[in-house]
Amino acid sequence: MKLKFRSKRKEKEFLGHITTLFENPESLVPDCIDKGFLCPFESYRKKMESLKESQKFEKYLRSSDQFLSAISETHKVSDSDSAPVVGFITTPYGNVEYAKRGNTDETVLAGVQHFDDEIWRMLAFSSLTRSKGARVYSSRNFYLGSCKGHGPGMEFFRDVLEEHGIKYHEEEGTIVIGNLGKSIVVSHFSGINIRIFEDSEYSTIYTIVRHFLTKDLFSDFRVSCPFIEDRITIIPPDDLNRYFSGQIDDKTFIRSIADARIREAVGKSLYIIADRCYSDPGEFLGEFPNDVVNTSLLIPYLKSMGHGLYVDYPSLRKLLEVLWPSHGNEILKATFPDLDENKLRSLKGNPLDQIERARKIYKIEDIDSAFTITPWSKASEYLISLVKDFFKSGKFVAIRNGEKNLQADPVNRAIFYAFVVTVGELGNREWLFNDQDRELGGKMLDSMKKILENDYSSVNSNIAGIRPFVP
Repeated sequence: MKLKFRSKRKEKEFLGHITTLFENPESLVPDCIDKGFLCPFESYRKKMESLKESQKFEKYLRSSDQFLSAISETHKVSDSDSAPVVGFITTPYGNVEYAKRGNTDETVLAGVQHFDDEIWRMLAFSSLTRSKGARVYSSRNFYLGSCKGHGPGMEFFRDVLEEHGIKYHEEEGTIVIGNLGKSIVVSHFSGINIRIFEDSEYSTIYTIVRHFLTKDLFSDFRVSCPFIEDRITIIPPDDLNRYFSGQIDDKTFIRSIADARIREAVGKSLYIIADRCYSDPGEFLGEFPNDVVNTSLLIPYLKSMGHGLYVDYPSLRKLLEVLWPSHGNEILKATFPDLDENKLRSLKGNPLDQIERARKIYKIEDIDSAFTITPWSKASEYLISLVKDFFKSGKFVAIRNGEKNLQADPVNRAIFYAFVVTVGELGNREWLFNDQDRELGGKMLDSMKKILENDYSSVNSNIAGIRPFVP
């Protein structure tokens, strides 16, 4: 407890405020959900009605019952017409001021003296909750007690959420907040479930539990998280406490759980994609695209890390960026066993760039080795060069180089005509060709289609098929 002095104005306001309590003291007692035999709330209500009728409010000054003692002590304050010194205490609901009298529990006193505050009035029964396990629930439209351990019901939860502007919807009896990302499920012992998604920026559970007075919040509320829960179930206790006390919001808490589980899973050599967990690296790699590199080749390198791996989605780029610093050269060599190692070591860029460049080198070398046909004339050299450019670099590079080397040779122009017609790029190049070029090129068309539309492995025999038209 800390003390401070009040101004005369504040003192007068406070005394006037607590005087109104004794006009209707039973209003401080919540409606009991259970109303069982020997219900303390019903007993308090009857005692408050009796005090109001008798006006003997100091009857319980020496009572061992903290609530009743606080009522009498508070009346003594209002009767004295003086309260210049007040204490204030820190509670889960904030700092509360109160006028200290006697030896009554200061938290109970604060609750009685804030009888008309939606949250702090519950503190009047803090001693009861500790000793008897009773519960109190308070919101703008509800003030409920339970002496037998019942919950306040779904309407109470809705009322709290709506009071604080927390947007929600319901799915099959579950309150749902947010829509995207990982999620947690907070279950109240009474059967109310709240599912909160990672895109929520509220402090949902802190907002709710501020309206609950109970002996142990963590007995009344249980938190679970579906994220890889079949393998790892950790919920960091410090973060759980911070979440329930309002120090972190929904998003931060959910991410702290996910981060803790990822760390533990990775440390146990588990592999995670989004919310799916694998113990077998081969099964994990089977989820990645297999077109750029054979992912089965990566299994020994993944195992050699000595720990697991987490990725948001099966991105080969991210996977390779993890493996590349220690195993990049080995992966390249395993993927392109016929390429010269010095060429592989000289590759630059990110892993996918290096693989693409290595693939291009491999293709170029393979194409060069496939072209064993010997030119039989200058025009045939032009033809072979044009076709080789097409297979190495595509039609636009071949066209650019073909135009550059076209010269004035009519056979070259006929070859080029047949080429651009076959690849569908004659367009505005018609002016390059005269009638003789078109006539000779037209005779080459069937052979040119056979060359370009088949794999380069058969290029030699296909080029030989055009030889009658290329002297």
